[in-house]
Amino acid sequence: LNWTKDTAGGVRLVKVLVISNSSDPDLVALRADVLAKGGSVYFRYTSVRALSVMLPADKVALIAGRSDVVSISPNRLTARTTSTLEQITGTSKVRIGNSNTAYTGYDGAGIGIAILDSGIWRRHQHFGGKANTRVTRAVNFVKNGVGDAQTVGVKKWAAGIDASAALYPGSPTMAKYEGSIKWDTTGAGDVYGHGTHVAAIAVGAGAYQTLDTTGIARKANLFDVKVLDDNGYGQLSDVLAGIDWVLYYAKTHNIRVMTLSLASASPEPHPTDPLAIAVRS
Repeated sequence: LNWTKDTAGGVRLVKVLVISNSSDPDLVALRADVLAKGGSVYFRYTSVRALSVMLPADKVALIAGRSDVVSISPNRLTARTTSTLEQITGTSKVRIGNSNTAYTGYDGAGIGIAILDSGIWRRHQHFGGKANTRVTRAVNFVKNGVGDAQTVGVKKWAAGIDASAALYPGSPTMAKYEGSIKWDTTGAGDVYGHGTHVAAIAVGAGAYQTLDTTGIARKANLFDVKVLDDNGYGQLSDVLAGIDWVLYYAKTHNIRVMTLSLASASPEPHPTDPLAIAVRS
């Protein structure tokens, strides 16, 4: 399991997501209690009132018993998913004409689409090639390995850390955080390929091929939000952090669409599942 570890001293540590109903958006009391019980706080989210934390396993029930805690979920593994395409999207209804030489109808011009996936192969011909990539900005939440601790720049599985300072454009901590997740938009971008596939469905320009494979909104701007690693896996906390990043910059970059072709094997109902809550938000 990616969310648990046994220390040399025989203590079992777990990484979990704590969903809260507190009226305090900073969750100050809850964060303090996590630290007091030998844990660490990695992230506080805006898409869902929750914390990403590390705790000794025998302290989870004590945190769960707090009146300001709704539920606690393992920081589960996430993975890419598959789906059908045009018949269920209604694309044919907005395309007036589309051929190898002509295209009319809605094309997504000026709209930002955030792809939360394994990255995007930015130099692919579908996205404008080497000189004119359609990827406007790229961030990487698994740059230093899958895990929330690495993303916020603290030691893995170490107790007594609270790295959940407020993050929003212009905040004192945002510049440092942005530096840790910044990703070069000129590189390959997607070793696994799933994110490139999803991005091509969204905005790919495929008229250069004998069978035109142009995407749904070929003139939209792409935002590459890497939350899955080079094998197509990630974890819930990284995905939630990616969703938060899109919310931070949605207005600035006119990001109107977010795609998450991924899932976790969760047995939870939607009122407590962290990913379900964040997506609905």
